[in-house]
Amino acid sequence: MNISDVYEYVEKRNLKDMKFKNNVARLYKNNAKWVIPFYDLISSTIFFWLKPREEKKYLFLGSRFTHLIAALPKNEVCIIGGPRQLFYCIKNNISYIPNGNFWKLLSLGFEQNIRSELLKECSTMSSNLTKMVKKRTPALIILENDSLPLQRAFCNIAIESGIKTVCIQHGLFQSKTDPETIDGWKCDYFICYDANQRNVISGLGVSSEKILIGGFYQPIERNSNISNPGQLKICFLGQPWFKYGDEYKNIYLNILERTASQLSKYEIKFNFKPHPWEMDALYLSDMENVFRGDMTEAISQHDVFLSLTSTALLEVTMAGKVAIQIYDQQFACDNFEKLGYAYTIRSENIESSLLETAHNSPFTFEMPDFNNLVYQLEKLAKVNV
Repeated sequence: MNISDVYEYVEKRNLKDMKFKNNVARLYKNNAKWVIPFYDLISSTIFFWLKPREEKKYLFLGSRFTHLIAALPKNEVCIIGGPRQLFYCIKNNISYIPNGNFWKLLSLGFEQNIRSELLKECSTMSSNLTKMVKKRTPALIILENDSLPLQRAFCNIAIESGIKTVCIQHGLFQSKTDPETIDGWKCDYFICYDANQRNVISGLGVSSEKILIGGFYQPIERNSNISNPGQLKICFLGQPWFKYGDEYKNIYLNILERTASQLSKYEIKFNFKPHPWEMDALYLSDMENVFRGDMTEAISQHDVFLSLTSTALLEVTMAGKVAIQIYDQQFACDNFEKLGYAYTIRSENIESSLLETAHNSPFTFEMPDFNNLVYQLEKLAKVNV
């Protein structure tokens, strides 16, 4: 079994984003801390009723796509994961396979050679998966990316087991992005948001034959109520640009400060919602208006949303609220307005354009219904592809 490319994406991206490898390693080590010794054996023994006892079609690596999991026949679904996924499976009575050993092992692989141990784990997992999939109809391993070490390992396991891999888009890709930093290279199929994203991804070099249009990975409830047309509530959706070096951080914070200053002149209520990967940023301690709720709560409590390149702007538009991209050439991104995702103003025009744009009606946008994503998966699981 090939495992030589498990850390390949991380290593290549680290050549251009010098902090990337350390950030990913920190994430893996943090997840590994939650895995107790002999976790896989203990969880399989204590929660024996969750062990798959019949053939499965849909094998989810992780529980990112909970709405999709719930939309598929429960008896055909199995989730592969750690403690968080175990609790989800207990609550929802879904088959479960532990992969704690992988988190422990892969967290060590950033600093030492784990080839023989990883090959053993991959071979064992491949053997287990082969026993639980149907011989005549294809099974699918469903991933949120095919780039990071855990996902790469399972792509290789899938190849060995005769299982197809499906990567589901969970963030916008830009035509200006370095092709080596996007997902879609390793998986068998990539399900993207819409025709625009299909064109971007194929334009970066991923085979158009593997790209399917599915829509957004979860249903977005429309919430177009405006608090008070005369007193808009505005939310800036943060991004972890500080992790990419001081140049990115300084420009990002300058845009944020100018935005806050402009809104304060007109006494407009303004909150900042940090990105999950931004929670350890030191500058958060100096902010008084940090919003700690989730995206659903943010949408219900604000009227207008600002960001630089965040996929959350697309969610905002889908929910019926006003989304505004602040475009700056420092950040390799496309003009969202040209793609139909949000309004776009240039960073140098914050003072002259922000307020006027904030009072616009929500951007009109149509995306394939969530049921289309379910249909695409069911279609792949019905035919020999």
